[in-house]
Amino acid sequence: MPYKIAGLFVFLIIAGCGSVPQTLYDSDVLLTNIKVNSENSTFSVRLPIDWYKTSAKDESPFELWLNVSNFSKTIVFIPVNIASNEDRSMAEIFELIKSVKLANNPNSKLIREEVFSAVRKVFYAFEYSTSDKELFRVVLFRHNSDLFECTAMFDGRHTPTNSEIRDLFATQNSILNSISN
Repeated sequence: MPYKIAGLFVFLIIAGCGSVPQTLYDSDVLLTNIKVNSENSTFSVRLPIDWYKTSAKDESPFELWLNVSNFSKTIVFIPVNIASNEDRSMAEIFELIKSVKLANNPNSKLIREEVFSAVRKVFYAFEYSTSDKELFRVVLFRHNSDLFECTAMFDGRHTPTNSEIRDLFATQNSILNSISN
């Protein structure tokens, strides 16, 4: 009997170590039934209440550009085109994108990183701030065979409260959870 209990304990530890952790932010923001398609119709997402899709200009790199009605928050989806990204792991691509974003923003500060799973996808995320006190959360994921970056940001007009930060990043997670073909 002691061996069975010890074996069960070891199994629970191993099973717990093998799973991908959940995100730091909720994904329980109420979404409408309105679905919007990405520019190339690669995917669609459901819109949160008071959000809308902005039409990207032809030269825009955005696959999908979402804004809240008062223009204080934005969530954008950008295709990631790295030469031979099929040969690289998601972790390698994540590290590359993170280093480029931080290098392109002098005095930027990495706040936190996370890897989480939802809707049968693995997401790699990091948050950083710039010297201008702007805050960004970048989430990298694959949809079908395509690689995307989803960035959530504030407009920079004021410093967001912790509650506003949690709300925006939970909205981002909820939108990510609604991705469909």
